[in-house]
Amino acid sequence: MEGERETLISATEKVFRKAGFETSVCSLRSCYDIIARGKMCTFLVKTIPNVDSLSHEYIDALKQLCYYFKAHPIIVSMRTKHEMLHVGVVHSRDDIPVVSIETLEQTVVEDVPPLVYADRGGLYVRIEGELLKRIREQMGFSLSDFAKEIGISRSTLYDYEHSERGIELNTAIKIEDLVDMPLIKPCDLQKRLEIFKEPVDRRPKTSFERDVYALFETIGVEAHPMDRTPFDAVVKEDENEDTFFMLTGISDMDLRSVKKRIMVVREISELLNKDAFFILDAKTTQRIIKGVPIVLRTEMNNISDYDTILEYVKERKEKLD
Repeated sequence: MEGERETLISATEKVFRKAGFETSVCSLRSCYDIIARGKMCTFLVKTIPNVDSLSHEYIDALKQLCYYFKAHPIIVSMRTKHEMLHVGVVHSRDDIPVVSIETLEQTVVEDVPPLVYADRGGLYVRIEGELLKRIREQMGFSLSDFAKEIGISRSTLYDYEHSERGIELNTAIKIEDLVDMPLIKPCDLQKRLEIFKEPVDRRPKTSFERDVYALFETIGVEAHPMDRTPFDAVVKEDENEDTFFMLTGISDMDLRSVKKRIMVVREISELLNKDAFFILDAKTTQRIIKGVPIVLRTEMNNISDYDTILEYVKERKEKLD
């Protein structure tokens, strides 16, 4: 199973790179596997062979991360517990679009978005309701007569013309055949995706973490704990826009254990152009590791406000340059 997942991650990254996206692959166990940044949007991608095996905790963490990164979540998978994913069809898991690798390639590389989405055990589409209404009236059909020709109720047809209600694929094909006009709208994955903001119930795991969060609160810094990510929190000033934040790691583990996390966070910060730093309770003289500024527990008493943190980060990055 792990080999299947690694193959899927590799194939997914290749698709995004082929489409001109910059990518960063997370080598740690995380709520996402790939960050893909394009000119117009950023995707946070989770890859998993069986989408039904993805836990709600990982899904919630992915949604939360998308809020801060202003990114679009997407799951690339191969199957559900009942069937293989349909090519050219958008499936869904807890409001996150789920697509096969083939559908992903058609969408981002070939610019051929899927037309069909799976819901309630069937295949559905959305149509241009206003266009349908206009054509129906030009053809001289009343609502009742047109609905009878299709085999649906008058009220259902009215909904199709005046709302975004999904239509069973077979019914939509009947409508298109009758009006002799394409009406089905492509599934725009970016429009289907929403920005989520859900609280993460993650309490400090150690006394050191409690001390760090207490410091942030004292100096008026918002620290939002993150779950199932390579970093532990995003921090920003209360009055700052939520677009300005820094990725923050907090650890009292030995340096060998934390260095892999630091490397992953460095890649993320470079790709998304966000500053990052780690606060460590460790015996070291290093103030920057793998390009990421380090603040030691012994320096915490010197931090009086958010500007002090910014100065530490700037000063230690300049020494690297």
